Amino acid sequence: KMMKIFGVMVLCTLGTTAGQTCIHDKLMKSKPKKLNLRKARSAKTEQTGVFEAIRVTIIMNTSYSCTENHQGGLPCWCSTVGETAPTFGEGTVSCTQDNLVDTTKLNYFRLILQESAAWIEKAFKVERVPNTLQLGAGTCGPGTPDAHGATVPTSHIDVGIPSTDILIYGTAVPVSGSTKAWALNCFIDTDNGRPVAGIVDFNPKLFTVAAVGSSLHSTNVQTTIHEIFHVLGFSNSNFRAGTSWFNGADPIGANGEITTPEVVKKTRAHFACQNLTGGGIEQQLGP
Repeated sequence: KMMKIFGVMVLCTLGTTAGQTCIHDKLMKSKPKKLNLRKARSAKTEQTGVFEAIRVTIIMNTSYSCTENHQGGLPCWCSTVGETAPTFGEGTVSCTQDNLVDTTKLNYFRLILQESAAWIEKAFKVERVPNTLQLGAGTCGPGTPDAHGATVPTSHIDVGIPSTDILIYGTAVPVSGSTKAWALNCFIDTDNGRPVAGIVDFNPKLFTVAAVGSSLHSTNVQTTIHEIFHVLGFSNSNFRAGTSWFNGADPIGANGEITTPEVVKKTRAHFACQNLTGGGIEQQLGP
């Protein structure tokens, strides 16, 4: 519950950057695959209901490839002009200069992912994954199952990833429009309904490598935290009645804001305005 309440409050303040759009809800037409970790918990005689700081593992390297329309073996970012790259839904494209991800930009994406993960680890407590996190076969991405996204490497299926409660694959494929980044989850633990793996994709042409401590760097980290919230399961579909997030109550107000008592309280305090009726998220009255 701490994860749910705290996360909704922060998501209200971590809106998209001005001039950018968030396409997460459109991408969530794809449903995450299910993993049952109850057996692993029983084998470890781990008591359920014990919450500890979440452990986030970030991977953005060449240990995995990407897939477009079931065509695997593609790069997950553009390294050279003319290289064939996926778009995760719009077909393969030929890499152009503005989509290139050189070593400096790749290391920068890794940096802001790690900084964002460190923030998340301080903010959330979850029922931890016992032993190693073992995923299923296929891809981690949007659309038709296993048609697009990062291809789960065999080692993550057979051996697993140690000390990990949520695994995030980083990619930077060409993205059309004004979307700076997007993210979604692709595996959930059916034992407690929590996502345990997902993908964050950066639009390389809209990201500029910034000096640590600069306002632009802070904005880039904030954007990345926002996307990781989506990986954690904070989606419009989970805010509606009929889900377990709010015990059946619909927390979405007429203007598209979150109207639960705690969010209203924090929103009024933050803006020093007692007339506010809720906290805006995404483009609904958000920043």
